[in-house]
Amino acid sequence: MAQSEINIVRCNSIKNCAIYCDVDGTLSRSNIVEPLFWIKKKMFPFPSNYIAILNLILWCPIWLVLDLCSRTQSNISIYHQYKNLPIEKVKNLAEQYYISVFKKKMFSKALSTLKEFKDNNYKIVLVSGGVDFLLKPLSKELNADCIAVSLVELLGFFTGEIEGVPLTREIKANLLKQHADKNNVDLTGSYALGDSFNDVQMMECVGHPIAVNPDFCLRKIARKKGWQIVYWKH
Repeated sequence: MAQSEINIVRCNSIKNCAIYCDVDGTLSRSNIVEPLFWIKKKMFPFPSNYIAILNLILWCPIWLVLDLCSRTQSNISIYHQYKNLPIEKVKNLAEQYYISVFKKKMFSKALSTLKEFKDNNYKIVLVSGGVDFLLKPLSKELNADCIAVSLVELLGFFTGEIEGVPLTREIKANLLKQHADKNNVDLTGSYALGDSFNDVQMMECVGHPIAVNPDFCLRKIARKKGWQIVYWKH
């Protein structure tokens, strides 16, 4: 029988304990492309909005192929679609997207589990390849720290570039370690939740890695390493 409950050990460490969470696919049925469709549909008048959406649809197969070769390059290409969009309007739409779309995609079990972690003295930290302003409402609601992608801003518009590099594999792991060092977090007593092979290196940083709705590669690794596997449904 598939498990849905995570075995939570109360944090009694002299240091802090944290739960580091991937977001898309782990806490919610979401991905980094969906907000683009929603924002461009809302931002432009008809028929320009549907032309913009058609352009995104044509890009989707390319992003799928890119993702198989390099998650970094696929993310760079996806975020390039924000080029020349007005910052203030996009961020306002991001708030609306969270309320009208994203919250409905959250796994109910994810929310109850994170509350239980908080009750057991864990700090919640989102570690996502998603854009920071899209995750800000969620991090605020959870009172969580957020490690995410930032887009370059210039004269009121997005340039289509990202600051630094996309949060993939070893980048996620390195930023997790930096956060732990800065916040005096005991990683051996902490948890990390992920759903894909892209999260493995991040999950290896902690004493309690949990595979949530894992893809084939992560499921295989989790079974080999003896990591707990849970399945959350909407």
